[in-house]
Amino acid sequence: MKFRQLSVFEAEAIVKWRYPEEYSAYDVSDASMESTVSYMADPGNRFFVVYENAELIGFCSIGNDGQVAGGCYDGSALDLGAGMRPDLIGRHGGAKFLQGVIEFVESETCGASLRATIVSWNERALRVAEAVGFIPQTKFLRSDGQEFTILVRGGGSARLAPPNTPLQPTAEKRGG
Repeated sequence: MKFRQLSVFEAEAIVKWRYPEEYSAYDVSDASMESTVSYMADPGNRFFVVYENAELIGFCSIGNDGQVAGGCYDGSALDLGAGMRPDLIGRHGGAKFLQGVIEFVESETCGASLRATIVSWNERALRVAEAVGFIPQTKFLRSDGQEFTILVRGGGSARLAPPNTPLQPTAEKRGG
């Protein structure tokens, strides 16, 4: 796999991706395409494209973009986001893709602990994340009632719960 900073051209292609059935929740709306392209193509937001055999297969982000409103985040791990091209999902390539993303991110960040936040209904993504070493830490509810799972991978200062520790959703903290 090859990684590089995401360009406007690549962002324009990615925002047009359309996922099947329940995964359509990951589709970018027509109304937000332009702003999403600008956001993804801004080097400060640390988005990267993933190529395999000269073909765009996905993207990843390093940093705050991987966080979801309502979650409790600290500096113990670096947030990671990733997405595969829709025609590639469900074909048993997710673990290889995510492992490649992890290796790239670790090479860019000196092996920092990594954190991923995944919507809890996406059991496929949760299984893939756990298969490459992420351990569920907690769950939370976003203000719209959507439940998310925060997972952490790696050492550093991250404190990992034992794998059999039951997770309990927490209500979103509301600031004032």
